[in-house]
Amino acid sequence: TKEIEILKDLYVLALRDLPKYDHIFFVPREFGYSKDGVRWQDEEVAQAVDKAILSFLEAENVNYTLITGPTKERAEKILQIVGISQEINLDMAK
Repeated sequence: TKEIEILKDLYVLALRDLPKYDHIFFVPREFGYSKDGVRWQDEEVAQAVDKAILSFLEAENVNYTLITGPTKERAEKILQIVGISQEINLDMAK
């Protein structure tokens, strides 16, 4: 089907581009969201996408960092890992 061909293409592109990144973060779904007209999937589909991404990372032995917790905490963890100080981030928010 068309969907399978698209997934195959995405898989190939992901494998090609992974070496270009310094960090890979897996940020799993830990809380739901409200339908806002932008997101097309329901919770079940979103969970399946999470599972597929994690399966890909593990099957391809991708070195990734799992980021969990409340949204603000997740952002802080990522900023710390990539070496962006929180002061810079706070200055940008002003």
